[in-house]
Amino acid sequence: MDDLLSIDMLPTWAVLFYVVVSVVSVAALARLRRRPGGVAVGAVAPALALSALSGVFAVIVYVGAAPVAQIDMADFYAMYESPFIIVVVLLFVAQVVCGALASRSGKRGA
Repeated sequence: MDDLLSIDMLPTWAVLFYVVVSVVSVAALARLRRRPGGVAVGAVAPALALSALSGVFAVIVYVGAAPVAQIDMADFYAMYESPFIIVVVLLFVAQVVCGALASRSGKRGA
């Protein structure tokens, strides 16, 4: 119990991974929104698809690695499993909203 196993940190790294992906995605979509030439949906859709795949990957890693962590960490991760899934969904919805705003601003400028 004195040493921290790598598997104990995998759920934490999954959370951090998706938060970073979300922040980068929202920043990129916000930057696309400010472009004067407009934004094609073809630029927004791959960003959202990559984010969705990253979210699914993070949830799979969290759900898969949490039960094999040390007992005290496994209980902690199990307690926060549902809130983590809700946070992933909310972050993705925020990205979809940013993507919709970016694609709408592109149509308005044309």
